Amino acid sequence: MRKPISLIIITLLLATGSYAQEINLEECFRLVEENHPKAGEKGLLDKSLQVRLQQLNKNFLPQLNLSAQATYQSEVTRVDIDVPAMNLDIPSPDKDQYKATLNLSQTIYDGGLTKTNKELEKAGNQIDKQQVETTLFQVKKNVTTTYFSILLLQRQKARLRTTRDKLKAKYKKVQSAVSHGAALPVDTNIMKVELVKLNNQIQQLERQRNTAFQILSEHTGEEFSPERKLSEEKYGLQDQNNFESRPEMELLSLQQKRINDYKELNKRKYFPKVMAFSTAGYGKPGLNMLSEDFDTYWMVGAQVSWDLWDWNQKSDEQKILSLKQDILEKEKENLAKNLSVKLVKKKAEIEDYQSQIKDDRKVFELYTDIVDSYASKLKNGTINSAEYIEQLNKQKKAQLEYEMHKIKLEKAKVEYNLTLGTL
Repeated sequence: MRKPISLIIITLLLATGSYAQEINLEECFRLVEENHPKAGEKGLLDKSLQVRLQQLNKNFLPQLNLSAQATYQSEVTRVDIDVPAMNLDIPSPDKDQYKATLNLSQTIYDGGLTKTNKELEKAGNQIDKQQVETTLFQVKKNVTTTYFSILLLQRQKARLRTTRDKLKAKYKKVQSAVSHGAALPVDTNIMKVELVKLNNQIQQLERQRNTAFQILSEHTGEEFSPERKLSEEKYGLQDQNNFESRPEMELLSLQQKRINDYKELNKRKYFPKVMAFSTAGYGKPGLNMLSEDFDTYWMVGAQVSWDLWDWNQKSDEQKILSLKQDILEKEKENLAKNLSVKLVKKKAEIEDYQSQIKDDRKVFELYTDIVDSYASKLKNGTINSAEYIEQLNKQKKAQLEYEMHKIKLEKAKVEYNLTLGTL
């Protein structure tokens, strides 16, 4: 009982491994999002944002400053008053003065500048990450091209193998006929030449396929074996009339939103600001300007500042920002127009492939009947191998075109959906 159970386990493991090796295009896109070096920037951008927000939060922390100063001046204030019958002597401060102060200030209200700057930093972070998405979108387009190239190479290789196997079978029969004197040796030589050509073509396709898998590995950051099976899915066309999901369109919308934050910041710059402060000092003189002795002193207070007139600078800046928003809106319209044109072309390309596939199938089926007929004639000795190979090559060409157009049709559908931004 152990041996059958072992065989069952091995079979299940092999089946599971084979299934695990299959990968589809969406999975390749996910790998790009996870492994591409550009994708790693998003985490760093978020860390940078957190540091910047923490830095802005410190705007409301007390600020401590130490300063010292020594001066000598050419003149000081003197009070010369001559009062009869009074011996009044008002001292004058020394020309050399010294002071050291410890200053503490605390922002109480900054007009909302810090809050608005935080919003600006968040908006900038979103824009930077969206720029990463735009770059990754281009990588996904490259992945799509590579992915369908591999599928096409796989189909071509499979069809050439089928043709080679069919020719090998005929070769054996012709070889048997030659040994019985029913066919000429030249017939086998012609088939040998064609088999060599087919083998070379298959090897060339295999090399191209291996190279394509290496390129796919570079794009996705995952090592793909040439034995990896790619899923051949059928894709539908998304029904959508706008391009809001396109990363470039989202990027422009985010830039417009950030300009709104700049408008808010521009208004907040002219809001009143309130600050409390305190100073502790030691010097000569202290607060008593007429004293000639070193002394300590302190003071506390509050300060309000408010720009009441800016010569319309705020209004001008708002107009400039609004114009920038209008420019971005025009860019969005231009992008949508270009994408619409591309969509029309891609839709026509899809319809063209669908029409070609119908014709390709008819041609292939006709050549299949012709090859079957020529195979019968070859068996009966009414034609030679060269005539049979000629029709076999025509069938091969028709089949390869049929398979190529089917792959290109699915690729065009994916590109259509990528143009919309829905895939």
